[in-house]
Amino acid sequence: MAFFPCPNFSDCVPPAEGVAVRNLTAELPDRPSFFGYYQCSDIGVNPPFTTCESIVSQEQSDFCAARCLAEGIFVSEEQTCTGPCGSTFTLPAGTILANSVQEANAQALAFACASVAAMCSATNSARTCSVTCPDSSVSTYTVPAGVLSAPSADAANNLAAQLACEIAGLQCFGALVQNTAQSCSAVCPNSGGTLSVTVPAGAVLGLTLASANARALEIACALALLACPELPPLVGNIAQTCSQTCNGETITQTVPAGAFVGIDEAAANQIAAAFCVLSLSRACQREEFPETPNVGNQRQAGSIPCENGGTFTFTVGAGSFRAENLAAANAAAISYACSHAWNSRFCLSDIGVAGVCVNEVFAAVVGTTGPGTPTAIGVTSGALPPGLSFSGGMLSGIPTTAGSYTFTISAADSNGNSASRAYTITVAEIVTSTLPNADTSSPYAQAIAVNGFTNPVFSIVGGTLPPGIVLNPNTGVLSGTPTSTGTFDFVLQVSDS
Repeated sequence: MAFFPCPNFSDCVPPAEGVAVRNLTAELPDRPSFFGYYQCSDIGVNPPFTTCESIVSQEQSDFCAARCLAEGIFVSEEQTCTGPCGSTFTLPAGTILANSVQEANAQALAFACASVAAMCSATNSARTCSVTCPDSSVSTYTVPAGVLSAPSADAANNLAAQLACEIAGLQCFGALVQNTAQSCSAVCPNSGGTLSVTVPAGAVLGLTLASANARALEIACALALLACPELPPLVGNIAQTCSQTCNGETITQTVPAGAFVGIDEAAANQIAAAFCVLSLSRACQREEFPETPNVGNQRQAGSIPCENGGTFTFTVGAGSFRAENLAAANAAAISYACSHAWNSRFCLSDIGVAGVCVNEVFAAVVGTTGPGTPTAIGVTSGALPPGLSFSGGMLSGIPTTAGSYTFTISAADSNGNSASRAYTITVAEIVTSTLPNADTSSPYAQAIAVNGFTNPVFSIVGGTLPPGIVLNPNTGVLSGTPTSTGTFDFVLQVSDS
């Protein structure tokens, strides 16, 4: 059982309806799931942790995680940043964890400013639209450049073009009134933050001031939603282990991987390590020692298939996960290995050629696909066709012996992960090199002997057979009674069907 730490806090209630809570599960899919193991109280039922129970969803556990923090671990306060084009973005309180309120607030403010800067990246170009009025006259209006700010030039230009056509149509019905400045604040659906955008005075025209202002406000709200940032995924800590000598006894604790998240791994690790030390100190002061052993996992590997054949194996090193017993630690490690393999797999490529003839030059490259960087690659089982060799990812040579050869090539990366794939190459040859002479007075039959073909197909690709002699394409038998004397040269080709 994994426990999320939340000591000295008794208000881990589910968030109120409509309260924005970041979906940490979606942003960090490799993080272990802790919901169902929470109980908020002042006295830890599994020292040194105080755990939160009665949480029935990951969203609620994330809310609990953001509030039920160890003493010395702090959450950010609400932070607002104003961008260079006058727009503002507000990051809700509790989004960032750190070792001090000042550090959490600094990271939250940096996040807010990075978010608001994105919507100031582009303004519209001038956009003109002409419409035909009911009296057959033509009305034209141009939205000047630089009036609307949006995350992209396309978004700003599209709104400007739409606005130009609306105003051109309104001009058909008389003089128009300019809007006053209109601001709109939108709650970003993907972050819970609030983004404000202002459409300046005079950007929108209408038949009345009220209609001009209403359209300007509508555009401001649309731009605010368009500018909502795509939040970068938070990064979970790797397992952090700490020890402390207490009354002559050494106690050890591990904060499991993914228990804390931050804007990068270093921040998450720092928070997890600080919590580890703080909770052990409290345990020592209260003489509340961990009741269960702190057992690390054995080396675990999870294998998944590659798209075009072969397998990729992701390895979790010994001691990466800790639990109350070896079985639980191993289960956590193998679960992580299997889920993480899909995001980091590298696989061996196809060689593109399945067959070759004896005494023909052969060359093929076996490469890798995916993010992994191979540090070693070689033949690990089976046998190459005689005459071929494999080195540095290159399979090459001149095969000398017909037959079907199956072998496995494996690669490893610097993290100890591996990829392997089985290949089969067929080496074929035409055994018959000469044919006996034929007589015009006698029936003739001669089979062409081949080796290494699975389903050979015979054909004449050059020259001519003696009149009266035919080739069976399926059996390779030359048969018939020749009707003319002479010397006849022809080229025979054999291929696999």
